[in-house]
Amino acid sequence: MFTGRKRDAIWKYFTEVKTDSKTLKVKCVNCQTQMSALVARMKTHFNKNCPGAGSSNNGDVDTPSFSSLKLT
Repeated sequence: MFTGRKRDAIWKYFTEVKTDSKTLKVKCVNCQTQMSALVARMKTHFNKNCPGAGSSNNGDVDTPSFSSLKLT
């Protein structure tokens, strides 16, 4: 049984990347961009910077809209 916080839905669009540093990195499944695994940064990338976010899902995956969420 898993305890703690639920993972944000944005995680299904990113994969974890193993690095030598302590910082967890992720890679966007649409455009292969690597970044720190910060949910706010991942959402910003997906909504504003990812060139393949809208076109690569081919209707198979529901593309999330995070623009209305308030990031703190």
